[in-house]
Amino acid sequence: MERWGVGESVCAVELFIRTGSITETQRGFRCERNQQEASSPIAIRRWVRQWREEGSVTCKKPPGRPSTLRTPENIARVMASVSRSPRRSARKHAQALRMFDRSVRLILRSDLSLHPYKLQVVHALSNRDREMRLQFCSLFVGILTENPDLPNKLLMSEEAHFHLHGTVNKQNFRYWSAANPHELRQRPTYDPKVTVCCAVWSRGVTGPYFFEDEDGKAVTVTSQRYTEMINEFLSPNLPLNSGTLWFQHDGATAHTAVISIAALRRLFPQRVISRFGDVPWSPRSPDLSAPDFILWDYLKSKVYSNRPTDLHALKEITREEIPNFQKKHIKPLRAAS
Repeated sequence: MERWGVGESVCAVELFIRTGSITETQRGFRCERNQQEASSPIAIRRWVRQWREEGSVTCKKPPGRPSTLRTPENIARVMASVSRSPRRSARKHAQALRMFDRSVRLILRSDLSLHPYKLQVVHALSNRDREMRLQFCSLFVGILTENPDLPNKLLMSEEAHFHLHGTVNKQNFRYWSAANPHELRQRPTYDPKVTVCCAVWSRGVTGPYFFEDEDGKAVTVTSQRYTEMINEFLSPNLPLNSGTLWFQHDGATAHTAVISIAALRRLFPQRVISRFGDVPWSPRSPDLSAPDFILWDYLKSKVYSNRPTDLHALKEITREEIPNFQKKHIKPLRAAS
């Protein structure tokens, strides 16, 4: 923005005194100073007020942006502060250095090229956890040595929630645009959902099984409901040669209850990989199951691309897509084995 000199400010004050009008002052200013643009009404009022209060139109401090705090000395101070305490927030660094928060953030991003990475929250592991993981690895290597065909006989079970309207991860979702699109994603307060259970192995998929009540509404997976699923659904749908199958699931409370483990041991004697199972799965261990890695992503992509309007349609699409999943992903495994 162009800055006016003393002559222009004196001219504007004299014109305002004669006319008493901002508009007339601007018009006369353009004529007398031979300018295409006039000073702004804010500048004219400031000059007039300064002349009445101080008898002068000369600014003690010229207007404009204040001097920047991004000096080499301050950049070095911020770098030293961040090096000492990298987990401290930018606001706390600004308070400690007695600098403006915005200046500190500019220095961090523009001058030091630093980025505020988020810390990942994970389970704390004790020495006992590490020992149990090593024991499990040693035990499983021994089982695999005695049963080299174990990967083709391992049945992995898992549950997942399918929300009717899908879900949006706000932290990862971005909309790149030159202007703010003000896009909103609406969803009901209580989004209807189904809880799906499937078991995957190298010969196919057993499922889906929906945890629901008599009205078709999703229910919490308890140990009793999980045991009913084992006895009433999993057992009748096992292949004829299930006497050599192994079973694996995660350490959810419903899975590791006494009645759940007992029901699984009747179907898979000495072949249950689980916490409190025959092969003890270590607590606070990551899930290593085929449903987590491939099945749920495939099913959800197909289900939501069809935009189901109710839970019945959602369940029907899930049932229809499981055979397609088997043709696409299970057949190659079968041929390779």
